[in-house]
Formats: sequence, C-alpha cells, structure tokens
Amino acid sequence: MRRPRPNDAMTQDARLAWTIGGALLIASTFVAAFLGPVLWSVPGGEFLGPVLVAGALLLFAFGFRGAGSVTAGRPLGTVALVLLALWSFADRAVWWLLPLDESTPERFGFLFAAIPLLRAVLAAVACVQIARAGVVPAPWNWAPCWALVAVILPSLAQALLVAAAPQSADQAILTLLVSLDGLARAAAAVFLGVLAIVLANRLDRTRTVGIITPAR
Repeated sequence: MRRPRPNDAMTQDARLAWTIGGALLIASTFVAAFLGPVLWSVPGGEFLGPVLVAGALLLFAFGFRGAGSVTAGRPLGTVALVLLALWSFADRAVWWLLPLDESTPERFGFLFAAIPLLRAVLAAVACVQIARAGVVPAPWNWAPCWALVAVILPSLAQALLVAAAPQSADQAILTLLVSLDGLARAAAAVFLGVLAIVLANRLDRTRTVGIITPAR
C-alpha cells in the first residue's frame, strides 16, 4: 500500500498545478495574439496554442500527483475537461482537412455552427461541475461560467449567422463578431489564468481537504 503524502506536500502539488495551468492559459493568449502569423507559416505551428490550452485543461482536470483537480476528481467534470482539451485539436484538424474554396461556407456551413455548439456544451458541463465541486473557493468557483458566457455569445452569433445565410451574411457584422469573439476568448483566458495563479498562491493547509482528489 502506498504511503499517503503529507498534507503540505499535497497543497504544494495543488498550488503547482494551478500555477502552471494558469501560466499555460496566459501563454496561449500571447501565442495567439503575437505569434499567430509566424506560426501559421510553419507546418504544424498552428497547433502550439491548442497544445498550451490542452495542457492547462488537463492540469485543471487531474491536478498534479493527485492534488489540485478543480473537479474534485468527479468523472463528469473531469471527462468534460479532457474532451475540451482534445477538442482544441479536433476542430483545427477539421478545418485543416476541409477543401478551402469559395464553396466551403455553403457546403460546410453546418460545421461552422456544430463545432462551436458542441464545444460550448462541453464547456458548460465542465464549468457547472467546477462550480459544484467546491474545490475553487467561492465566488471564484463560478468564474469559468462567467468567462463562458462572455465567450459563447459572439461565437454562437457568428456561427449562426454563417449557417443561416452563408452567401448573404453581412460582412460588416461578421467581421465585428469575429473581432469580438477573439477579444472575448483572449480576455477570458487571461482572466482565468491570472485567477488560477492568484488562487494558487492563496492555498494553505486549511484547504488541503478540498484540493485533494478523493482516493478510488
């Protein structure tokens, strides 16, 4: 039988998981904002951002060495975070495989709506499970839900506009929604990343019980 580690070691592991996870979220925003054009010219470079996001999500899902799971190790929330991590690669792979030409919006308009919708459902499940797990201290346990609302509105509006009228969509409105979508995603990632780092620094022994993933 493996000897249980001291509570202070578990707290340190949870702090490390949240700190690294938050840093990865912030780094993904930096990469998208400042290195995007460079990375798109490198084969496979567009996957660097998703790799950083996926790493953050997996750390938040599982913690580090059994401590720091924001879902308290509960299956539903953990699986949702894992699927979101995988989805960040899947959607880019879909667009990479599609034949990009003038007929793409008309032929694959349903994908422009389906992919953000499925991702939003997974994110909603994960956010609610994080809030209910009680690992992240209140009221910050609802922060992922706040971020999701900020991100989902312009994203879904953009997807629905393209799906409903792929040929006649108002380009001015579409451009505005794309800009708002990018801004909301960047702001949400930075907000959650900074929050994770701040909360990691506030972890102490009094919260050890909450940050340890239950043994199974």
